[in-house]
Parts: sequence; C-alpha cells; structure tokens
Amino acid sequence: MWLTHNYAALLSWVLFTTSVLFITFLFGSKKNNRLAIITAPAYVFLYTAITLAEIYAMFASIKLLLQNREVKWQTWSRKGIENAVPE
Repeated sequence: MWLTHNYAALLSWVLFTTSVLFITFLFGSKKNNRLAIITAPAYVFLYTAITLAEIYAMFASIKLLLQNREVKWQTWSRKGIENAVPE
C-alpha cells in the first residue's frame, strides 16, 4: 500500500468501519447515544492507529523471517506486589 501509494484499500476500510458505526448509532439504543457520538471519532482514530501498528509489525516480522533472521518479541517479567514494596 505504501510502496505503490494506492490508498484505495485503506480508504474503503475506513469508510466501511465508519458506516458500520453510523448504522449502529442510527438503529441502536438511544440510551447512550449522545456520549457515543462524541467519542466515536476518537474510537475510529485509535482503532485505525492500532490496526496500522499491528499490520506494520506483521510485515516487519514476515520480512525478518524471509531474511532468515530471528523474530524477537518484547517480553516483560511480572514482579508482583511482594517484590515492589521494600521490607
């Protein structure tokens, strides 16, 4: 998509997601409709950003695999509350 500068697939995906949200607001429950209309643009932006980050990570790992390099994912070691408080 970025190599060919063809953003038709991205635009159609954003339009589809936006139309599904609009239809949900139109025919859904009217109980929280006002708050949902206010927060919908932020949801669409965050959803798009997270999806693009996941797609980028997937393509980066595929690129490393094709180059016969090891894919290393970030790991965390959980400490728990017992180790966080000094005695």
